[in-house]
Amino acid sequence: MTNIVHVSDSALDAMASNEMENETLVGQAKGINEQRQALKMNSYCHLIAGIAHHQLTAKNHLPTAISSKVKETLVNYVGLTESMAEKMHKNAVGARRKLDIGGNNVTPEMVAEVFADAGITSEAKLIKLVGGKEGETKIQKLVHQIVGKPSKTGKTYIGGLVKTNSEGKNTNEFDEAQLEEFKNALEDALRVRRAAEAEAEKAAQQAQAENEAINEMTAQLEGQAA
Repeated sequence: MTNIVHVSDSALDAMASNEMENETLVGQAKGINEQRQALKMNSYCHLIAGIAHHQLTAKNHLPTAISSKVKETLVNYVGLTESMAEKMHKNAVGARRKLDIGGNNVTPEMVAEVFADAGITSEAKLIKLVGGKEGETKIQKLVHQIVGKPSKTGKTYIGGLVKTNSEGKNTNEFDEAQLEEFKNALEDALRVRRAAEAEAEKAAQQAQAENEAINEMTAQLEGQAA
């Protein structure tokens, strides 16, 4: 079959087989869950290897034509529902981004090794990885606490220090003038701290020099007495 996704027919057959076997295991003993997850993750390995050669867009998505073909193939060939295909496609692309998987010679076995190294043993763990937020540094958290951070659209700022106005709506605690005042106050405080630290360092060095002079004098006197 013509396949612009470059997932081989044998790989698609394996994914379809995994899905059919998964369906037969639904509702069986709890211990079967590990087997079902292994089948699901095997399918992800095949899919990710098949799309690994495609360059992601600036927003870390597959090109629209490729994305549509992937989901179409998952529905028509592998046997997934449209919602399941959408989820698998999203997770596969997200895994590429988060785990830096890409290139022309990526195999399912290579993807499986990457998953193993990252501790991704189930679809639930993969979803958590893909949907997880990047960790903020302490500095970023502090800034966000004061001024907030951009919304998903980037058109407004959310969070930060807020207050309720007379109309009962939340507004920014500080306006631009007050934020500028805060910045100046912070710079002043830092200058004072640096000066204090420099003075403390100078005093410490002076004390050390005095101690060394006293020790040297004591040693000389003890030598003379001997």
